[in-house]
Amino acid sequence: MPVEIEYASDQKRLQELLRSVDRPGGFCAHGRTYAAMPVVEVEGAGTLSFPVPPPQIRDLLQGAERAPYGKGTETLVDASVRDCWQVDAGRIRLGGKGWPDTLSSILDEVSAGLGCPSGRLEARLYKLLIYQTGGFFAEHRDTEKCDGMVATLSITLPAPGAGGELVVRHLEEEARIDMNATEPSELAFAAFYADCAHETRPVSEGYRLSLVFNLVVRPDDTETPRVAPDYSRQVKEVARELIEWRDSGFGPDKLVWVLEHNYSDAGLSFDALKNADAAVAGVLTSAAEEAECALHAAILHVEESGSVRYLGGGYFDEWGRDGDATDDVEMGEVFDGRYWLDGWAAADGTRSGLGEMSLRLRHGETLPAGVLDDAVPDREWLNEASGNEGATLERAYRLAALVIWPKQTTVDLLAGEAIDGAVAWVEGRIGDDNGLGHALISRLIDVWPTPAEPWRKPDRDSLGRCGMLSLLARHGDAALCLRFLREVLVGRYDGGENAMLMETLAVTGPARSREFLVELVNTRLCVRPDALLELMRRVEELPGSGTRFETGWRRRLPRCPRCSMRPRRARIPLGGPLRRAKR
Repeated sequence: MPVEIEYASDQKRLQELLRSVDRPGGFCAHGRTYAAMPVVEVEGAGTLSFPVPPPQIRDLLQGAERAPYGKGTETLVDASVRDCWQVDAGRIRLGGKGWPDTLSSILDEVSAGLGCPSGRLEARLYKLLIYQTGGFFAEHRDTEKCDGMVATLSITLPAPGAGGELVVRHLEEEARIDMNATEPSELAFAAFYADCAHETRPVSEGYRLSLVFNLVVRPDDTETPRVAPDYSRQVKEVARELIEWRDSGFGPDKLVWVLEHNYSDAGLSFDALKNADAAVAGVLTSAAEEAECALHAAILHVEESGSVRYLGGGYFDEWGRDGDATDDVEMGEVFDGRYWLDGWAAADGTRSGLGEMSLRLRHGETLPAGVLDDAVPDREWLNEASGNEGATLERAYRLAALVIWPKQTTVDLLAGEAIDGAVAWVEGRIGDDNGLGHALISRLIDVWPTPAEPWRKPDRDSLGRCGMLSLLARHGDAALCLRFLREVLVGRYDGGENAMLMETLAVTGPARSREFLVELVNTRLCVRPDALLELMRRVEELPGSGTRFETGWRRRLPRCPRCSMRPRRARIPLGGPLRRAKR
């Protein structure tokens, strides 16, 4: 990643502690068992015999289809990448009295090997794969095919054959697994996390038949958060570091711990985290609670565009098409970049509507040190030179992370990103707790962005004001309503708030509403005359309003340059009260 990154250098002790957390499992688990066999019935081929004889395998092939592979969003069939056949799960029936116990024992070994919660892995049949002599599958990664999927399980059925090693890789580690099974009661199995690169080497002779399952973590009925075993020492020391950071007043607003594995948006949850990620999350969950910090899992996004640096010097006569990556170039100077977090998941399993949050790579938020330096982009594409513009290289990265910040600063943090998102979060947080609602709404008013901050998007502030008025009306605190109206709305009013404002004025009551409306007219009539005249019309149409809401707006019209300079016809856009005032 070419952009300069400042890691959280003042959090070295925290990094050491989290890196010391032992892995509860590996990236793959494998073995073989001699146990009660399944009854496997395949449509068109009947019930399989073990070892499966070649004539029956040929019957299977007649009803099978070429197995495809995924490339980006496409599904392709190419025997030079994947040479095998498949039968969909809908055409297969697994049974047998002893099969549930056999599968359960395999899942127990897999759970222990992968570090998944015991008794909560569920195997869902996906395909029957058939490899002939020479069949193989080049290195690839599995996609998460259903919600909650964490890994793939392959079980080899007894059949005559040899070769076809399964090779699984993750980071700097590699496992080579013999998946052959030839005895009538023998099953070879291997399970690996879905984001691990793996390949099936060519079958040297005979056949390979494999039942492939998606492994899903079932929800925890006890609602107890999943924690790593016996990390009490690390939890206490991590909590101490977090408290010191929280109370210091220095350093970044949040800390972002980048995870080792990747996860889909739908599959991101604390229960689905894998080996070392799960262990670190378990420690941080307990430590964050003790330190009164908020902890979430999130998807980290990086998108960058920059100049093209040619490897080896010189120029190239042929370019890749727009949208294609090339091995002959690398990114030079970064012209533009966008860095953010989203896809939030809380430790208790709920989805948090926090919206997008900026990732500040130059503010010392990111841990562990160096984690992004050699990150591999998920997508990269080269844009050809056109006109006076040179070629550009664009890259996109997508990673997963744990994000932590002091609970007391949540409103400040969200308001600094987008005030409408902060309002929505407060609204979803307070429920029927009036005490909490009063504190959070007060804090929202305290940290409301000022109009002088040019990078703020006006539409987000307008949405935030409308949302806040609705929230105040439901909360029903007249003092808070009046405080927001005077401290925030008077200086920002643009008319989009009129409908929600009527609900809030009903809470403040006639006397306080009149005080606010007088101030609003004096401040904004010349800036937003049409909107204010519309508001006054709404106010005067309230049942029994009488003179209680008299604000002097009619007397101010002749002194308002924008109103007095209009053509005669345009001065009476609303009829009703304005027409009577003109006469």
